[in-house]
Formats: sequence, C-alpha cells, structure tokens
Amino acid sequence: MLDIKEELKKYQKLQPAFSGQNELTAALDQFAHEVKRFGKEQFSTTSQLEEIVCQLEEQAAESKKQQSLSQELAQASSRLEKLLESLVASSDCFEIFYRFAQKNADQSWQKQLAMQWKSMAQILLSCGLVRIEGEGEQFLPQSQAAVGVASDLALPEGTVLDVIKSGFIYHEKVLRKAEVVVNKHQPESPRLRSGDFLD
Repeated sequence: MLDIKEELKKYQKLQPAFSGQNELTAALDQFAHEVKRFGKEQFSTTSQLEEIVCQLEEQAAESKKQQSLSQELAQASSRLEKLLESLVASSDCFEIFYRFAQKNADQSWQKQLAMQWKSMAQILLSCGLVRIEGEGEQFLPQSQAAVGVASDLALPEGTVLDVIKSGFIYHEKVLRKAEVVVNKHQPESPRLRSGDFLD
C-alpha cells in the first residue's frame, strides 16, 4: 500500500517550500487517515463476506445432503411397501389353501395347517405385520369389511361368522381390512292367511 506521508517527505525535499504547504500537508494527512479507515472497513467487510459465502456453501452442501437423504428414504419406503405387498400376497396364497382345507380336508390335515397358520402369524408379527381375522368376535368396521351377511340366532347380531380374507395391520396402520361375513338376525316373514293379499 502506498504510504502518502513518506511520498510527501520525498516530494518536500525536491520542491521549494511555499506558503500553503502546511494546509496541504494537513489535507493530505486527513486524506491519508480517511483512506486508512476505509481500508480497515473494506478489510472487515471482505472478511464478513467471506464468512457469509462459507456459511452459504455449507448450507448448500447440507441442503444437497438432506435432499439425497430424502430420496434414499423415499426409495427405502418404496422397497418396504413392495416387500409388505409380497408378504401379504404370500400369506393370501397360503390362506386360500388353509381355508379350503379347514372346510374340506380330513382332521389331521386341518390340525397340521392350523399349526402352520399360527406359525405364519408369528413370522408376520416379527416383521411388524398383524393379521386381522376376528371370527366369533364383534364386527369392527375400522379393521373389517362386511362382504356378506348370514343369520345365526344363537349368536348376537354383529358377530363375525366367517372370515373370507384376512386383513393386515402394519405398525398400527390398516393395510387392508379383513373381508368377513357378519351375523344379522333376519326377521321371520309373516305367514299369509287365506284371504290376505300382498300389496
């Protein structure tokens, strides 16, 4: 940086003295002081700007990292969804066989498949999947869908008489409601007497 005082001293040695020299020196001293103050402020401002630029670059890198993590999370969620769909589909295949055997197979097959059915429920539970059935229990519209009705006067109305297809809950979220047949008492139709007409 140029030192004005030193330059003026050199200049004074070369130039003959004149009457306004003190005023000029004072003005140049004031000018040099202002230039020095401006240089300090400029240095401070430059340092602050560099710090801001560094912070912005860090935020941009963090934003990219968060965006990358969000994409990875979305991909993992998609893979988990496909895995759950596969587990449910596999369970559905076994359920068809199980329900058919419970109605049509001999007792030894029924017992064996019932044990496998319970074992499969434990395996699904270890993955966070809970099977929804509810046969013999009260109908729950939050987790069951009535796909049919039947009448059994020996049981209370609203009792699930049969499970057509199991439903599933994954970590308290219903993935699919169980399809069930619900008990509904049918009123007996009035008997017509001779001479009665139907409207």
